[in-house]
Amino acid sequence: MQTSSHSTTQRQHEKAIDEVEKRVISRVYQDLSEKDQEFLIAMAQDDGRAKMSDICKRMEVSAQYAQIYKQRLIDNGYVQQVARRYVDSSLPYLRDYVRSLLEDRVRPDETEPVGREDFPPPSR
Repeated sequence: MQTSSHSTTQRQHEKAIDEVEKRVISRVYQDLSEKDQEFLIAMAQDDGRAKMSDICKRMEVSAQYAQIYKQRLIDNGYVQQVARRYVDSSLPYLRDYVRSLLEDRVRPDETEPVGREDFPPPSR
């Protein structure tokens, strides 16, 4: 009986996290600028704290440029500086949410995303 109770509790916990991601985290993320989102995407590729130089490489920007977005995200409470040159998410489940977006974007069975150029305008 304990296993059934444990699995029920686990499912309820997972459902609660899904709801938090859907109702809170997704809205927070969508309210961010495109560059703020890009920073979080670059940061989410690391487990735990992320090195700023790695984030800059992933974003393909200078350290000074990335610093602007790092500071904005820190000021808004989404990111925290955890050590010299290292940042981490300060909002629970944010990294998991960003990673889920990345998984949705790049699926192993798709070679390239479908874009507008795949659907040319009708000929006249």
